Amino acid sequence: AGSSWTLWLLATHPGYQECFRGEVLPVIAANSQPDYNTLKDLKLLESIVMESLRILPPVPMTLRKSGKDSWVDG
Repeated sequence: AGSSWTLWLLATHPGYQECFRGEVLPVIAANSQPDYNTLKDLKLLESIVMESLRILPPVPMTLRKSGKDSWVDG
């Protein structure tokens, strides 16, 4: 689900998609199967993934409702 949201966010923000393509294409041209260390150096990739997880987390947020009304003096 997280990767789907990341791709959706990139599709809805073409400017970031172009920047990301500019970062990835030279890496893929040099090595069609980059390893972990190569991908780790892609700073924009990390930023995009972290931002998509921040905006649309795969785990639902826990919402709590008070069992009784509370009043604060003042």
